[in-house]
Amino acid sequence: MTAREFATVHFGEPEPEWCPRCAKDTVNRTPIYALASSGPRRIGEYAICDECGHSPHTNR
Repeated sequence: MTAREFATVHFGEPEPEWCPRCAKDTVNRTPIYALASSGPRRIGEYAICDECGHSPHTNR
């Protein structure tokens, strides 16, 4: 029998970053973590500009 474990998703604190389109610190990078019995693991990041919608993760 295989043991099952469910991870809970948590968001870290957003950190502002420079937006090349708006020329302001309006891109908020927020880390995404999965919390399991082995501890937290960073599984991704959410990053988008509050002003123009630019994301450093999109194709140019």
